[in-house]
Amino acid sequence: VCVMAQLSRSSITALSIGTALVVAIVLLLSGLRANLFTTPQGAVDAFFANIETGHVDDAYAATANVFKKVGSEEQFASLVSSKPHLFFNERTFTELKTTGDQAEARGTITLKDKTQVPIHISLEREQGVWKISGFSTGENAK
Repeated sequence: VCVMAQLSRSSITALSIGTALVVAIVLLLSGLRANLFTTPQGAVDAFFANIETGHVDDAYAATANVFKKVGSEEQFASLVSSKPHLFFNERTFTELKTTGDQAEARGTITLKDKTQVPIHISLEREQGVWKISGFSTGENAK
């Protein structure tokens, strides 16, 4: 009976540790996802990751109200599908400026054929969350 009681305590301890680890991992991942939009760089990364993985609705949700006033989610999806250069191998930002609740990022995207295209992204912080307020590529990225 003592051996059974000891096994039970060991099993309970192992189960408790396992449960605590699972809870810690879930909280960590939730925190990482929440932190994606607490910096301009995180917002930009999440925006393009959503486009690259086909989650255009999530990318649109990550845009600022000023962006949404210009076009609907359907118009945004159409824009994304008409711009194959938004699906690229690599992006590099050489400049990221933040002034209060406004930010802008400038850099290049490298297309699958290795062509480099300039990109400019503007962001706004809405209720503590950074959101894309506009972007341009190519010659318009000034």
